[in-house]
Amino acid sequence: MSTNPDVGAQIISLHFELIEHSLPLNEFIDTALSAQEIIHCFNNQFFEGHAQYEIVVLPPIPGTFTSLLAIRPKLRKAALVTGAIGGSLLWFIESDVGKGYVKGLTGHEPAYWAAQLGESHNDTIEHLIDPGEVEKQHECAMLILAETTKGFLEKDSVSLRKSDISKQKFYDAYKARNQFYQACFQYGAIEGVGFDGTDNFPVKRNNFLSYVVDLPRKEEELLNPNWLVGIEFVYVTSPNWDREDDQRGWKGKGSDGKTIFFSIEDEEFWKLVQSVALHTKVVDVLKVQWAFSEGNGNKKNIRVLRVLEFNQDIISEPLDDRELRVILKNYDRPPVSPAPEQISLFDDS
Repeated sequence: MSTNPDVGAQIISLHFELIEHSLPLNEFIDTALSAQEIIHCFNNQFFEGHAQYEIVVLPPIPGTFTSLLAIRPKLRKAALVTGAIGGSLLWFIESDVGKGYVKGLTGHEPAYWAAQLGESHNDTIEHLIDPGEVEKQHECAMLILAETTKGFLEKDSVSLRKSDISKQKFYDAYKARNQFYQACFQYGAIEGVGFDGTDNFPVKRNNFLSYVVDLPRKEEELLNPNWLVGIEFVYVTSPNWDREDDQRGWKGKGSDGKTIFFSIEDEEFWKLVQSVALHTKVVDVLKVQWAFSEGNGNKKNIRVLRVLEFNQDIISEPLDDRELRVILKNYDRPPVSPAPEQISLFDDS
């Protein structure tokens, strides 16, 4: 963690390893704007867009070519009087989903970063969650935004995927990261990039293009559909235990007997898969909390957000409304399904 004379400000170091002694203005601007867009995306994901901040450029470190960006709180007076919007600013990062995102990107849970602000490690989160602690909440938010942005730029795509930082959920952040590394690659004098202000450059030039990922076309129907959320039993006829296989999802049947194709986004479920802790059968029965859109009377874009039970073994509790709203933005609940009839699992319908 870097310190700064500005109260609550946190530094993001974009340190370029150069074979020359200058960097073209376009590359400087493009990389800084990409970092800014990632911060904006993470603010929306982690704090529902309510963290109030500004980004400023600081003087470079003598003898290096480092773009120093500082992210600092910019609170309106009204916010200080009324308290955090809708309660604590930190509620999501203290949820199981939020903790998973922050730990996946930074290596530590939110309590660790809150403790870096000077509070005791044991009680700082409980103290900061008080709706009256708006300024301290924003200081914590600045630190988490800075550290998650650096982690997102530094980690490779496989590591991000294992932490459930998916291209669908973080589309705009991945797009900005693509632009960052495309700018680095296009300027041949950049040999590496680091993010801590030292001479450590973890991302080298020969890896720049591997950090540029394919993104699905940003179709409104795919990214912002009218999501429906429900809890359902799914009978799996064709699983896919390889999480890195983007070409094939899971296949099964819902309680209405219709064949469905779906993806599983539940990080806890995949941890159980990795630890070989699941008891599989010929046909596995999942109780899931899922989201889907509808078209021509059929479910589309089915996303299993939580696996609640696997062959009657309880795994997780369902996400609550606030957690669902962060993941899906807008959603509704479909009518309760009638009791399932006897399903033929091996006849397509």
